[in-house]
Amino acid sequence: MMRRLTSPVFILVLVFTWSSRHNLMAFAEDQGAVVPPKDMDVWVVAGQSNSQGWALLKAPVPGDPQVFAWEPSGHWVQAREPLNKDFFRWTPEPVEPNILLQRDGLAVQDKASVDDFLQKWRAESSDPLGGVGLGVIFAKRLHEVTHRPIGLILCGVGSPIREWDPDSNPKGRLYAHMLELILASGGRVKGLIWYQGESDALTPGAAAQYGGALLRLIDGVRRDLHQTDLPILCVQTGRFAYPYNRGAEDWESVREAQRQAALERKHIYLVSSIDLFLEDDIHVGFEGYQRLAPRLAEIALSQVYKIPDHGSPLALESVQLIAVDGRRPMIRVKISGVTGRLKAEGRPSGFEIRMPRPTQDPGEKYPLRPADVPLYSVYRVDFDPSDRTALILGLFDASPILLGRYHPICGPLDLVYAPGLNPYANITDARDIALPAFGPVKVEAAPCQNP
Repeated sequence: MMRRLTSPVFILVLVFTWSSRHNLMAFAEDQGAVVPPKDMDVWVVAGQSNSQGWALLKAPVPGDPQVFAWEPSGHWVQAREPLNKDFFRWTPEPVEPNILLQRDGLAVQDKASVDDFLQKWRAESSDPLGGVGLGVIFAKRLHEVTHRPIGLILCGVGSPIREWDPDSNPKGRLYAHMLELILASGGRVKGLIWYQGESDALTPGAAAQYGGALLRLIDGVRRDLHQTDLPILCVQTGRFAYPYNRGAEDWESVREAQRQAALERKHIYLVSSIDLFLEDDIHVGFEGYQRLAPRLAEIALSQVYKIPDHGSPLALESVQLIAVDGRRPMIRVKISGVTGRLKAEGRPSGFEIRMPRPTQDPGEKYPLRPADVPLYSVYRVDFDPSDRTALILGLFDASPILLGRYHPICGPLDLVYAPGLNPYANITDARDIALPAFGPVKVEAAPCQNP
């Protein structure tokens, strides 16, 4: 045995192995690579550009020595913002005027001014002042609570969901790339954050296929990673501040498909982004990520790590038409998963009821008598004083205002929360978990009688 271990061949292999390892470590050191702990929890962040981060750096985001990011070149590095290096393909410099003006409630540490922060960044860093996303904030929060090292694999890019098809032949280009990165990094992940849908909401005909495609992705990644219960945090598609309303139904359809996926598959947790500040007309801004990343962390801590006293996903539980016989009927909306109680900054908003109505606006010829049809709308939203998890929507018939007659509330009647491309919806709970968009959801009501 001793002869075998000290043979020239063994010594040559040993020297070669040491030399290769030494060269590899030297290369890794030059590239900023690190060797993370073996028991690290790896989270994959996949989807479109919002998943990777398209926000300006408006305040410092300190790193953490126990938070790592996987470099596509094949090694781990300390994660630091901005992680998205593709940011300036779309947003060239200078960006300082935006940073100086657009700082909703953000404070720079150590009583420094915004100018001080910008000057220090320019002096000490060659990185762009943009490309900030949810990853570092999310991972730092997980480590803060769990004390476990966290690794991030970011693999999103602006694309339709067909690029993520696990069942096509060959597999979707971006799906295959995600699997390559996961396998290269070690092959086992703690969870997946999925944030995608804008491309399909924008593409005519694609929204109708989105629900099936999303379920195929969920089933496929669990199958291919051999993790049948892989937790997936699905960020619901947010706002698009577009000046026309074309395609509004497609945006609603994609959001509803994401909501339904969380109902149809286990361990899918829906997280809303509908109320967040934007950086441009479609990308979440820095202030938005300051809220979205902690929301995701709260859900991960409660649902994945099973740590008590953290936020739960909000979900529509029921809608009920009440006070039907009065001239001011109401809809009671009950929400599950609420921590503390439901709340809103400012006037609670975001609900819309829909019922058949004339193509032409009956009030267009006011003060002439309009068509004799019910014209109900949501005129106010209140929090149910007897139930911290419910809201009361006040409904009113506009026909009497327009010289018509009063009509009893009737159906078909649908309810939508956060409708269209660019809704103003602001319902959250005490943990700042936002109510996801939903609908159209049918409300039980007596059928309308023909005039």
